[in-house]
Amino acid sequence: MRTYSVGGLTLSLPIILGAGVCKDPRHLIPYLRSDVSLGAVIAGSFTQGERPQNKGIVQWPDNWSEFRKRGIGLNSFGMPNPGIEESLERLETLVLGRPAIASIAAFSADEYASCTWLANRRKSVSAIEVNWGCGNTGKVPDAYSYENANATLAALEKLYRDGRLTKPVWIKLSPYITAEERDQLTTKHPEIDFSAVPVVSHGFMEEMVGLIGRCSFVCAIVFSNTLANCRVLGLNGVPVTTPFDGKAGLSGPILKPLSINLIKRTLDLLPPWSDIDLIGSGGILKGDDAADYLDAGAAAVQCTSGPAWYGKGPRFFMDLVNDSERLQKHLT
Repeated sequence: MRTYSVGGLTLSLPIILGAGVCKDPRHLIPYLRSDVSLGAVIAGSFTQGERPQNKGIVQWPDNWSEFRKRGIGLNSFGMPNPGIEESLERLETLVLGRPAIASIAAFSADEYASCTWLANRRKSVSAIEVNWGCGNTGKVPDAYSYENANATLAALEKLYRDGRLTKPVWIKLSPYITAEERDQLTTKHPEIDFSAVPVVSHGFMEEMVGLIGRCSFVCAIVFSNTLANCRVLGLNGVPVTTPFDGKAGLSGPILKPLSINLIKRTLDLLPPWSDIDLIGSGGILKGDDAADYLDAGAAAVQCTSGPAWYGKGPRFFMDLVNDSERLQKHLT
């Protein structure tokens, strides 16, 4: 049987259930069946303490057909989870049958280090995904702060040197765009308010990849999380989601060209001897989308919005493979 080396792990398929679908590890259970076309699953993101879900309307649209028709979706859940210690306890009770990655999010370098150390100690955790890209917390994601990233990586480096970080670390970033690219999106998609979306200067992504690339414990970079702080108004002029005045994380096919472009640029930056794999995420609604990422050089793909909106999440992954000859060729 063919296997795939992805981010320090050996997977049966280069297809991964992305973070955010199963915020409680117990929600992983339907995805752990042997007939579900998945190489690995991600639970979380988990935070140091318990977080309730944001109140009000936190997901739009409310059905798969509308999501497919519009090609976009918004979510503003706010990373609800039972807290990392309780979450890891629940993960330990599951019969996994495939690698499980713990996604962690935090609000300081010390919190990231603490959560990483706790996850590293658990037998059920095969790797740790450090989520710098969550845009549902009312603040600019850490992926946009070189200073915060440097501090977190330094804290993780200390764990690694002390022998307290032995499992692969993946870094999940945001879909970086410049001010000019934001203007282009505004012109192309006038129904979406991009005015609060964070932007980066030319060269910022290259600096961030260079910083990450110097860390020997990092085995993968994930491009990318949702596009933060987007807003859509309904016909009544009221935002379609309610937290943070309607500003939410944007997902769907709109992200696919952004993430693929970031993967291609990053491949050009990493030296040939780099052990860091790139994992694609964003706009994967059918198997050909996954094949596009793999063609671009991604070692694997993560799917989040697809199973979240599909309504029959495990079935999404079976259809993803069965309906795409291109993806099947990649897998054979």
